[in-house]
Amino acid sequence: MDARPGGKVTTTVALDYSTIQLSPNETLHVYGLPGQDYLDFMGPIVGRGALGAVLLLDASSSSLSDDCCAVVESLAHIDPNLKFVIGISKTDITPTFSMATMHALTRRMSLFVPIFSIDPRDPTQVRQLVRALLLL
Repeated sequence: MDARPGGKVTTTVALDYSTIQLSPNETLHVYGLPGQDYLDFMGPIVGRGALGAVLLLDASSSSLSDDCCAVVESLAHIDPNLKFVIGISKTDITPTFSMATMHALTRRMSLFVPIFSIDPRDPTQVRQLVRALLLL
């Protein structure tokens, strides 16, 4: 729970689930995993056999780079060949955020993944992120 003024007032205590109908015969199952350390055991369960992952990061987090590295490392433990894309929220309200810094960070980790600035409340932007993942 984020106690900052205007911050998040709820927290995910389980996983989120939805489906996206890609075509009449194809359904994409989408699982949203919480970021709390004590729920780390869920990643390998959901990640086995996954088509890919969307890593959603918060640009306003003071630990953005560390958060990115930690999640990328956990994804590598699930499946070293797992494809993923990165979406970064709140870039419009975080004056210190730099996409160039994020690209440099991923290059230092020898990653060449799509990175998007995204508002996760906007279905069009979310679809763009999912499309990028499906094209990898």
